[in-house]
Amino acid sequence: MDSPLKRLEIFSKNLLLDLFLLAVRAKPNLPLPNLTVSDTVIFLRLNRIGDALVSTPVIKLIKEKTGCRTVVVADRANAFVFERCPCVDQVIVFQKGKGMWHILRQINALKAKVWVDLHDSLSTTGSLLAGLAKIPNKISLEKRNKTIFTHTVPDPDPAIFHVSERLASLLPILQIPFSNAELEVAYETKKESLSKVKYFLENLFPNPENIIGINISAGGENRFWGVENFRCLVQKLQDNKRKYIILCDKANFDRAKEMIEEKFIFCSPIFDEFAAIISQLSLLFTPDTSAVHLASAFHVPVFGLYVSEKAGFLNWYPYQSPYDWIISPPPLSQISFEETYEKLSVFMEKMNLDV
Repeated sequence: MDSPLKRLEIFSKNLLLDLFLLAVRAKPNLPLPNLTVSDTVIFLRLNRIGDALVSTPVIKLIKEKTGCRTVVVADRANAFVFERCPCVDQVIVFQKGKGMWHILRQINALKAKVWVDLHDSLSTTGSLLAGLAKIPNKISLEKRNKTIFTHTVPDPDPAIFHVSERLASLLPILQIPFSNAELEVAYETKKESLSKVKYFLENLFPNPENIIGINISAGGENRFWGVENFRCLVQKLQDNKRKYIILCDKANFDRAKEMIEEKFIFCSPIFDEFAAIISQLSLLFTPDTSAVHLASAFHVPVFGLYVSEKAGFLNWYPYQSPYDWIISPPPLSQISFEETYEKLSVFMEKMNLDV
């Protein structure tokens, strides 16, 4: 349950948003332009790394099919993802300390033709930015803030459709034809990051192929599978002479050392290096985290351990990558090793990586 202070914060934000929506309304149903190379489109996607990654398929298709200039307004938590997205021409970083007007001056100076809200749920900050930006055409999935947009489309059922498919429902309104097969997460690693991880793997394995990566980090105890479970998995892979490494963040490095010899641990604070190591795997075993969507960018098969989403929402599986998963109420540590390994074995055999 949220604390009284948190509840007050939520109430204040909702009140502010309600007042703003009464005061600011877009002129609806303006004809949308056919985008060309001379046009600028601004995309808004704040919040987390995973949110950024699942938004890139839409940006990629708009860029490829129109040639327009693409600008993303992100925040410090996910801007670096868009900076490594080949289909993004510019990233504007929203920083709360610098204020709303500072970012709006940057946005309005671009004289963009279209504003695309890539949030799949309501954002107060996103609503304020969208409402105040001086852009003639503003599109979004239909949410409570629909009056500040010139064009909205119904949000496909989140219990059935992947978030990337839901966001792609914005494309027809821009007269951009597509198939779901074209929706691909876009992320490109730096050459130096790729060189570093290849050096790491080549020092471990004479033939660095068919490597299984085990990611133990997921940003919270509810999504940590447990030291003993991971240790059993490592032992089983070792018994079957499989090549494997453990991926972790600094916070979980000591835990990783309880599971495996230190030389088999890849721990880097640099996100691009984390992405690069995933790109070199033949299979990723991971809890539900941004690693899932990085694997999707490189078409790496994923076996995921997922915490159940709230009712009415689909878990965000790796789009366009082979996958299998176990979905469980939190904590993930209650999922037994035996159940997991039995299902993982079938998946690995399917991926020609039987153990």
